[in-house]
Amino acid sequence: MIPARLVLAVQDSRYVEPLLSYLHGSSYGSALQVTAFTRTDSFLHYMEVGEVPNLVVGDTEMLESWLSRGETSVPWLLLSEGHSSSSLLEGGSSTFKYQPLPQLMEVIITHCKRSGGTLEKLNV
Repeated sequence: MIPARLVLAVQDSRYVEPLLSYLHGSSYGSALQVTAFTRTDSFLHYMEVGEVPNLVVGDTEMLESWLSRGETSVPWLLLSEGHSSSSLLEGGSSTFKYQPLPQLMEVIITHCKRSGGTLEKLNV
């Protein structure tokens, strides 16, 4: 089975590391190929030249930096802390940044399925 490609763009490494640890130790590890970024410049560079992901999941600052560069056909999901005033982020989906990891992973999986990723064929 081919995992769906997910880009995680969150500036706080204290958030990213436990999430990746959980993901790799769970059944989601075989369903998702995650490329994570905590630096905006590296994230923006990857989005220009890297493989196109099925979904981008990120915090407000990272997504705003990426979306301000123009239209994108890649679906995205905002990890919200409850206060987003950016007009750039109005058209997308969001979920709470801080929630139980199994619940967060279910939200991410659902969005990957909606984007037409290979998860549609997986039984996760």
